[in-house]
Amino acid sequence: MENTYDAIVIGGGHNGLISGAFFAKGGARTVIVEARDKVGGAADTSSPWPDHADFKVTTYSYVMSLMPPTIIRELNLERHGYKVTPFGPYYQSYPDGRSIKIYADDAKKNYESISQFSKRDADTIPKWDAWLSGVASVLGPLLLQVPPKRGGGGKAIRGSARPIPVGGRGDRGGEGRIAHIDKTMKYGDQTRPGGARQRACRLVFRGIGAQGGQQRPEFVA
Repeated sequence: MENTYDAIVIGGGHNGLISGAFFAKGGARTVIVEARDKVGGAADTSSPWPDHADFKVTTYSYVMSLMPPTIIRELNLERHGYKVTPFGPYYQSYPDGRSIKIYADDAKKNYESISQFSKRDADTIPKWDAWLSGVASVLGPLLLQVPPKRGGGGKAIRGSARPIPVGGRGDRGGEGRIAHIDKTMKYGDQTRPGGARQRACRLVFRGIGAQGGQQRPEFVA
């Protein structure tokens, strides 16, 4: 019985560790198998430069925006040392010496920063952020559900009880046009900032978790 398990998790990255923890919490005799000499995967901490051992970095983890609060609560992560350091403003510099700073909690500073390049974009960005928040309120809960079959995501979105506000209207989940972020920002009505610099500033978020470029057609909904 010593080598008999109810659940065997291959890979001790952050997803494997979480899966293993929930298996064990549910009463399953669980083992996590990791090829390296340390666990953590993309979220591990290492010192890759021998001459500068004080510089510690993670392999690929940097923000915690996709960490579901339910995992934090149910695994008591804060009791085990989980602590979040607030992320600073997003910063984009340009060759002419100007720059854009985007704050998560200061609309006035955002307006002043963006209006250097486009007053229209500065006026529009609060509407864009509200639209994006509406999309997130529908799609966010899907992170904790069984993923839909390939090509069937629209049904899961349309089945949501909450509307996605698109173009100033409340379109029932998934009925509004959602595409890659550059196209979504560039086209449409007056609720979407279309300036090239503003789009470039936001395009970095398109690559997070997508394993692809900003306009690869297979990522266009």
